Amino acid sequence: MEPMQAMTSEHITQVIQGGQWVSIATELRPSSNKAATGEIQPFYCSRVFTYSPSDRFACTVINYADPNGKVPLMKIEIAGHIVWRGEHPIAPGAYSLDYIADEAYEVTPLHQGFAEVANKFPANGLNKWEVNVMQDVKGIAFPLFSLVEGQT
Repeated sequence: MEPMQAMTSEHITQVIQGGQWVSIATELRPSSNKAATGEIQPFYCSRVFTYSPSDRFACTVINYADPNGKVPLMKIEIAGHIVWRGEHPIAPGAYSLDYIADEAYEVTPLHQGFAEVANKFPANGLNKWEVNVMQDVKGIAFPLFSLVEGQT
């Protein structure tokens, strides 16, 4: 039996182009926020990721307060370009990629508690956060998400 050959980035692109990946359950991801004790906080979410021609992507993330996905906090919609950085140094057959949200980074509070927290992090160019009102934070300094002005 011959060993299976690793897929090239070009072959992967052909296979996934026009495809969509959807979470089948609430995911547990590490948050960039830490507790006072230094522990990483959980980030419960669901995602819909679409890969389009010309290395473009769109991703909708719903963040939940609970592991069962019963209390939605916010919706994040990002869109932009993918830059392939080459084969991953540790995982054979995998590739390192950069997702650049240069088309959209839209945040919509879905819970009053999230809107209240977001309003404690004022940012130039943003209005007061309100439930079900989207704001595009692309390129805006937004400390709550550790976003730096002018970066995507």
